[in-house]
Amino acid sequence: MLDHITTVIRSRQTEPDDSAHAAVVMLLTETDGTLKVLLVKRATRETDPWSGHMAFPGGRRGHGDRDLMATARRETWEETGIELRQCTAIGSLDTLHSAVSPDMWIQPFIFSCTEPPEVTLNEELMAHYWVPLEDLDRSRGKTRIGPKEYPAYLVEGEAIWGLTYRMLERFIGILDGEG
Repeated sequence: MLDHITTVIRSRQTEPDDSAHAAVVMLLTETDGTLKVLLVKRATRETDPWSGHMAFPGGRRGHGDRDLMATARRETWEETGIELRQCTAIGSLDTLHSAVSPDMWIQPFIFSCTEPPEVTLNEELMAHYWVPLEDLDRSRGKTRIGPKEYPAYLVEGEAIWGLTYRMLERFIGILDGEG
């Protein structure tokens, strides 16, 4: 399955958009024929607009980051303790803007590891999950945030919605030949 994903993503020739402000990592692993993606739950913090949300590891581009790939690697290391050099870079998806902060553009990068790496969360995160991709389709639903309902995946008692949901929808759509 990872070979198929690598072929499909690389055939799209999506180039990273270096004008984006942040980067995230969709980290995939395959165990016992099941493809899983790493999701993290952000800690609850007043200063974080994504406080408590399910997300991919990642964050804002730092002044010392030579490009967004460097941002993705640094942020993943800082948040999860995962060294992406032990994994394979597959490619990237098109940038997406944040609905919370519309002037913020985020570049998703896709990596794969032959085995799930050990995760050591920093203070920005409160949990992590290796979610089987096949569970996402079965878990489609809605979540209520304030007065509105949003499409979401409902997994492990958590709602995956917003930007992370849109990234996963795009990724799954590409794998299904829709993107």
